[in-house]
Amino acid sequence: MPSEPHGAAGLLMNKDRLVFDCNVYLQFLLNPRGPAGVCVGLALEDRVELFVSPEVLREIHELPLRAVGIERGLTPLTVGQFTEELLNHACFIEQFPVLYTHPIDPDDSFYVNLTLAANAALIVSNDKHLLNLTNPAKSWSQSFRDQYPGITIFRPVAYLQYCRQRTPTRD
Repeated sequence: MPSEPHGAAGLLMNKDRLVFDCNVYLQFLLNPRGPAGVCVGLALEDRVELFVSPEVLREIHELPLRAVGIERGLTPLTVGQFTEELLNHACFIEQFPVLYTHPIDPDDSFYVNLTLAANAALIVSNDKHLLNLTNPAKSWSQSFRDQYPGITIFRPVAYLQYCRQRTPTRD
């Protein structure tokens, strides 16, 4: 059996339709073997249907300007090469309606709106504002949970566990 890049071995499943936030891409670029790296690897192997938009690409291209990107030597060239490869595997949605505005961090709203436009059900994120949209302990998230009960937001590790739970075992 051929080796599986990005540590995605054993994660065979129906193709999930999903959106990654820019923190997942940052973590992939800094550590391709970590949980976020495995998630992005699934997209680069065409094992999931990943959706991106101009806003997602803009945030990815801004990663080398962040303090952590500068500290870790992330360059615009590296990011540019990555986004070229990403666009060979992701579904690009140029425009979509604004149906939702995040009550705490409106800048994160486009991830939800992209998910809705893609008819996707999953967002993979390490962003606390996105993750808290499905947190019943946050009273401000109630309207999101009522309006969009079909959207699940996972941390990368939790998404990989979700994938493994749905993967048939091999004999």
